[in-house]
Amino acid sequence: MLSFFTGPLHAEGPELLARSSSQWTGIAAVSGNRLFVSFPAWGNGYRFPLGEVVRGRVRRFEPREREQDSKIVIHNAQSLKRGAGGLLWILDNANPDFRGVRPPGPRLLAVDVESGRLVAEYKFSDDSYKRDSYLNDFCMEAWGERAYFSDSGAGGIVMMDLKTGISRRFLDKAPQVMAETPRLVIQGVPFRITSHVNGIALDPREEYLYFSALSGHTLYRIPVWAFHLLFSADLVARALVEPQGMIPASDGMAFDHEGRLFLTGIETGQIWALTFKKGTEVLFPGFSISWPDSLAVEGPDLFLTASDIQNRKGFYELYRLSLGETQFSEDTE
Repeated sequence: MLSFFTGPLHAEGPELLARSSSQWTGIAAVSGNRLFVSFPAWGNGYRFPLGEVVRGRVRRFEPREREQDSKIVIHNAQSLKRGAGGLLWILDNANPDFRGVRPPGPRLLAVDVESGRLVAEYKFSDDSYKRDSYLNDFCMEAWGERAYFSDSGAGGIVMMDLKTGISRRFLDKAPQVMAETPRLVIQGVPFRITSHVNGIALDPREEYLYFSALSGHTLYRIPVWAFHLLFSADLVARALVEPQGMIPASDGMAFDHEGRLFLTGIETGQIWALTFKKGTEVLFPGFSISWPDSLAVEGPDLFLTASDIQNRKGFYELYRLSLGETQFSEDTE
C-alpha cells in the first residue's frame, strides 16, 4: 500500500521539441531516440495516423506491407510503444470518431522503423472486445511474450499472447476498471468526461500490472500471473485486484527501470512521480500544460505529448523532460 505526500521533485526544465496543428496522443522513442507520434482519427486537424518528429517537424510515417509496396491501412492509431530490435508497436483500435469498432477489428502491428516494413500483425479475438470498445493504451513484457491493453470505452483489460496470437478479456465492467466520476475539474474548469480504464503499466519486474480509470483517482494493481491461468482466470483476477491509493486523474502512465511510476495529471496539467515509499510528488514545479497525455521513458529522458483535449485550441506540444539530475526518494518496495 502507498503512503501519499505531495511535494516538488527537481530536474532540468522541460524542453519543447515540437508543436503540431494536428492532435496527437501516443509517443514512442525507438532506435536511438527516433521519435514517433500517433494521431487518432478523432482529433482536430487530422491528416494521417503516424508521424516521425525530426528537428521540430513532423514527417508522415507510412508503414508498408512485408512483401508488397502497398501502404498499411490504419483506421485509428491510438497508442505506440518501443519494441526490441528497432520495432515500433502500433495499436490500431479500429474505432475512429468513437463510433464503434469497424471490421475487421482492432490490431496490434509491429513495424521495423529502418525499413518501414510490417514485421508482425496480431488481430484481437472476437470475444476480447465489444462494439463500443476503445482500446486505448497498452504495455508489453520486456521479451515481447504478452501485451496488456486498457479498454476505456467498454471497461476492461485485454491480454494478448504474442506467441499464439490469442487475446482474452479480463475484468469486464468490474468496478475497478470503470469510471468513478462523470466530471473532472481541469485547471479549475468542470469538464464532463466518462472514460474507463486508460493508463496501464507493468512494473520493471513484471510482477504487477498497474492501471487507473481516466475519470477517477484510484490506482490499482493486479499480479500478472492472474492473466496466465487457463481456467477461471477472470474470477481469480477480480479477487486479486488491489487498490494502491489515490492519484491525480491520469491519462498516461509509465515506469522507468528503477521502479518509479510517472503519471500525467490532467486536472492540473502537471507530471507526477510516484515512489512507493513516499507517494506522489510533482515532478516539475511550475510546469503545466493543457492535457498531458502519453509518456515514453527512454534512458534518462521522459517524452510527453500534450493533446489539449478540453480546449481544442489548435496547437499540440511534445516535450522532453530530462530525469538525469532528478533526486528521488527511496523508491521500490
